[in-house]
Amino acid sequence: MTIAATSIDRQFTTAFKLGNGMKSTGISINTFSPKKETYPLIDGARASNSSGDYYGNISACDYGTLSSDKVKGKLVYCLGSSGQDYTIKELNGAGVITSLDAPTDIAYTTIIPGTTVQLKDGYKIDAYINSTKNPRAVIYKTRATTMRAPFVASFSSRGPQLISLNILKPDIAAPGLGILAAYSKLASVTGYPSDSRFSPFNIISGTSMSCPHAAAAAAYVKTFHPDWSPAAIKSALMTTATPMRIKEVDAEFGSGSGQINPSEAVHPGLVYDINMSSYIRFLCKEGYNSTTISLLIGGKKKYNCSNFKPAQGIDGLNYPSMHAQLKSAGSKISAVFYRTLTNVGYGNNSVYKATVTSPKDVSIKVVPNSLKFNRTHQKQSFEVFVEGGSMQNGTQILSALLEWSDSKHIVRSPIIIYKPSE
Repeated sequence: MTIAATSIDRQFTTAFKLGNGMKSTGISINTFSPKKETYPLIDGARASNSSGDYYGNISACDYGTLSSDKVKGKLVYCLGSSGQDYTIKELNGAGVITSLDAPTDIAYTTIIPGTTVQLKDGYKIDAYINSTKNPRAVIYKTRATTMRAPFVASFSSRGPQLISLNILKPDIAAPGLGILAAYSKLASVTGYPSDSRFSPFNIISGTSMSCPHAAAAAAYVKTFHPDWSPAAIKSALMTTATPMRIKEVDAEFGSGSGQINPSEAVHPGLVYDINMSSYIRFLCKEGYNSTTISLLIGGKKKYNCSNFKPAQGIDGLNYPSMHAQLKSAGSKISAVFYRTLTNVGYGNNSVYKATVTSPKDVSIKVVPNSLKFNRTHQKQSFEVFVEGGSMQNGTQILSALLEWSDSKHIVRSPIIIYKPSE
């Protein structure tokens, strides 16, 4: 399962104040409270090494560009760079304010008082420094604040993937931005040897945080259903995921089926299960031969593609999501998905009806559009036909949604059409 990283509704903001009274906030994790009301403020250009014997961007405070005498005891403003707190600490600076030309959502822990601001505030800081002979500022301790969530983190990888073109990746999204995580006390909170702060917990961002969330959710579902296959558990997590509240231009290429919802995944109603034979047929469709398939699966047994029925549909796999990548930018939309659902609900005689939400440029037909289940573990198959003209006006991604519902459960599958660049 491939996991995207999303935000929770908590962010870490660090306020600062200039000597002219201007107040604003940046993003960082600054554990230091100011010991003075204000500190002298200087920018990288004014704090440059007068010898001129250096390489790097002075305004960005690159290593080796600044003078220790000019930085000592001062807050330093660095333009267009982050992570300069260690450099400023080495020069005995009192703190650092950095500005970036693009919004950032990652709060890094600083080794000295520090914050990262947007470029518009950076311009104001620069203008203030140029307006007075004695610029001063102060950086306050970080506070936790609320924000709209979830959204896909800036660092999270986006699709489309390049290996199996018609399988949507990522599969699902889970919290991975600003996560309170267990941490080794053998390392400082910043990882720098000169940092004296050690803690059994730390604030960390990354898909290294979102993947454990998903692994734990899978383990949670398995405690209720120990006989379920990995594919069934994966399906349960994907089809019960909550659609993203804040959508990016990448659409489902950023978040997959949506934000993980473990409590709903325990009782998904229906699952898209996949057995060994289905995987082999899929690999055969993807162009693997008996030798490579045997290496992928492991063991000494040889799997000859001629012994298996050809995989059906554009993707050839009973996947919980549906994705079709057009062959060229001018191609018309035409795809068929073959799917089979397994009833894992406790009640019998349930009827699921299909509802499709799609853009006007695409026609999506589900056959049949109603499935009746009389017993647990019963399987029912259906087909999804997607048709449309070529994608115009710069459109590269079309998103649709298929929902099967029996009034108790909603089984969701995103349907994505992608047009490659010219």
